[in-house]
Amino acid sequence: MGDEEILSRKAKIIKGDIPEIAVGKMRYREIILSGSINLRSSTYRLLKEFALCGGKVIVIGEKPSYLDGYAAALDFSFAQSANMENAGEIAGRSALFRYSLEQGENFISVAKKKGKDYYLFICNFDRKNPHATKISVSGEYNVEKLNLRSGKRENINFKHRNNRTELSHSFAPSEELLLRITGEKIETRLQPQYCPKFRAPDVPIKYSLDSNNILVLDMADYYIDGEYKGHDEILHLDREVRLAKKMPLRGGEMVQPWYKNKFCKQTFAKPVCKLSLVYRFQIDAVPEKIALTAESPEDFEFFINEKKLDFSRAQQSGLNVSIKTLPFAAAYLAEGMNTLRVECDFSDKINLETLYLTGKFGVTAGDISRIGPLPETIRFGNITKQGFPFYSGSITYYIEAPLGSYAIEVADFYAECLKSGDNIAAFAPFFIENAISDGAVPLTTVLTRKNTFGPLHEIPALHKQCSPGDFITCGDMYSSDYQLIEQGVFSPPVLMKIEK
Repeated sequence: MGDEEILSRKAKIIKGDIPEIAVGKMRYREIILSGSINLRSSTYRLLKEFALCGGKVIVIGEKPSYLDGYAAALDFSFAQSANMENAGEIAGRSALFRYSLEQGENFISVAKKKGKDYYLFICNFDRKNPHATKISVSGEYNVEKLNLRSGKRENINFKHRNNRTELSHSFAPSEELLLRITGEKIETRLQPQYCPKFRAPDVPIKYSLDSNNILVLDMADYYIDGEYKGHDEILHLDREVRLAKKMPLRGGEMVQPWYKNKFCKQTFAKPVCKLSLVYRFQIDAVPEKIALTAESPEDFEFFINEKKLDFSRAQQSGLNVSIKTLPFAAAYLAEGMNTLRVECDFSDKINLETLYLTGKFGVTAGDISRIGPLPETIRFGNITKQGFPFYSGSITYYIEAPLGSYAIEVADFYAECLKSGDNIAAFAPFFIENAISDGAVPLTTVLTRKNTFGPLHEIPALHKQCSPGDFITCGDMYSSDYQLIEQGVFSPPVLMKIEK
């Protein structure tokens, strides 16, 4: 792909027996023009000069008919013409070397030459389904795999037939393959030898967290100037207060707060009412350590069971410069029903946001959520049902196995990625090598932030994309119940001990 602005500034023609267009460190011997109806005059002059120097320009399909945005009868007699029916043949002939892929419509591929070697990159662009292909390269070469995940060179099976080099490969969804194709001899490398596979037992197992568990507080009773107005989710509640006071709503079209604070400071910060929010949560076992996390806490007063919290001692949370965390004593809490009351002088400046209690405790989600003991063990399955509905850090499962090095296959899970020690599996196939057991193999899931930061009430729970409007849905797309995505390793993984 060529950007005409970059070409106008950076492209140079290097003359010689085989002319090239140079763009920075890249060199191009052949140019394919396809799908363009307009060219810059600088690009047209470059292509024409390149062709006159002996370079190859190929136009596939209709020729451009506009120059700098104006209709023009452009002369492309200097270029070789092709049509969409033989575009693949032309493109193959113009490549540094010729190759083909069976079921090629499922793959993207690109070939590059470096020195005497060719590098062929292939990717299955189907994110949901595996696909197999046979790769056929014109000429007899030796082939090795360059593992982009480990940085290692690996042997790969190939054969020579009828002056071609052939190999087959099965691709997991979105899996990539990089091949080095060379006339040089390939070093034979020792491949790991795996013992027979075995599946981890489906029993309660030990685990660890890399951060505190989380209780989301986003459902509150609210009072305007002391009068009870209702019970709602915090962002819907924010809109109700603003509508009641004829204030502008927060959203993508609002005037940005920094602008209002700079140019409309008096009205921006002028209080319109006294707002009180009351959150309720149940405690089955008082945790030893607990903290409250809030955004812009300096704009509010906080009372746990009517005992005031001093947020001047709060710590930076690390999530955002405006989010702070305040640890407080367990003496503020009691078994049974607890309340968190939040007071403010409401103005256009005030942003009502979700609050979070964090600590070493277990959580059961509900309109009135519950805090209990941290589970001693967990099972393979959805962790939101095992005391971690809002947790979004990492969970490490400790799978009992004899001492040694293992490979792990994980087929059924939902997380950002998987880890074991320094070995990461972020893309399919989710296969981790060299996981070390000291009596247990550690398998870490790095969870998503969705169940912490939301949207938490949108139906359905999982969307392909997320925008501000997803946090304030209504009607059939809203539920007062939490809409959580299932997370964790859902079924026992397969392990294979590696014999060196």
